[in-house]
Amino acid sequence: MLFALLVAISCQEELSCPSEVEAPEGYVNLSFSATVPDMDLVSTRAVDPDGGGIQHIILYCFDSYGLFITTVSLSGDEHTPDGNTPSLTGTFKATVPDHTDIVHIVGNQVITDFSEDEFRNKSEFEVMSALEASAGRMIYWARRTVTQLKEHQESGYPVELIRNQAKVTVEVEKDQQGNPVTDFEVVGFVVTNTNAFGTVAPYHHPTDRFLIPSVDNPFVTLAENDSKLGDFLDVRGNREEYVFETRNDIDDPVNVIIKGGPDNLYYRILLLDGDGSQIMILRNHHYKVMISDELSYGEASFEDALKAPATNN
Repeated sequence: MLFALLVAISCQEELSCPSEVEAPEGYVNLSFSATVPDMDLVSTRAVDPDGGGIQHIILYCFDSYGLFITTVSLSGDEHTPDGNTPSLTGTFKATVPDHTDIVHIVGNQVITDFSEDEFRNKSEFEVMSALEASAGRMIYWARRTVTQLKEHQESGYPVELIRNQAKVTVEVEKDQQGNPVTDFEVVGFVVTNTNAFGTVAPYHHPTDRFLIPSVDNPFVTLAENDSKLGDFLDVRGNREEYVFETRNDIDDPVNVIIKGGPDNLYYRILLLDGDGSQIMILRNHHYKVMISDELSYGEASFEDALKAPATNN
């Protein structure tokens, strides 16, 4: 029995020329296009749809001291999606206060309950760490200074956006000719014991900086609300699952429950590295479980599989 598991990253955004309409006194124009390419894969051992793509953009503006100024929502004529489903590219324009120095670009965040007065002159950390997303909403994020945005505009080099969730998929490995290496057929799967809420921006507390987590620098930024998603009763037929970041501790593991095989049994899989250790579930990474041999510890029911030994332990 053998497993592989792969991980992913990336989302991009380009700055284009400013709006033709002159900005009011005390403001400057920003204009950019955005795109979300596929995630990269990282080899290891063996929630919901992707937000429908970029539906809208909100800019969180901070001054040169990192203190909050205001938010600017981009919608209507300021947001021109590319017409694809999901829309992962588009053109965006905004007019922001002229003393804006740092911009957090956030896609798809709902800010109905966000009070600007409450956060006025608060630090980046105080503002951005307070932003949470509920299950079912994929958030896209990037942090840039206005100077960096102008440099991107001049060079044409894209700005990277990242998703605030991880993706998990399960499939049967194929040989070089494209044939399955085993006759195991996956009926469905589900990821259990995951967080119901996630943060919008990745913040690395040891360095007190906004950083993008990676396999070489793994860290998770967890929401204050540590509630887990409700109990699942069975697998789902989705081809992919999106989940929020988690530490995936050995005493509180994330489980991937697969149903399939010749006897239509349920199997429990842990997300482990090549040494068999638990791995953090990082935002914007793709965990790809590859089935390449017969599975062990199959159970007749979903409930029993949750308590069974892991087939890749």
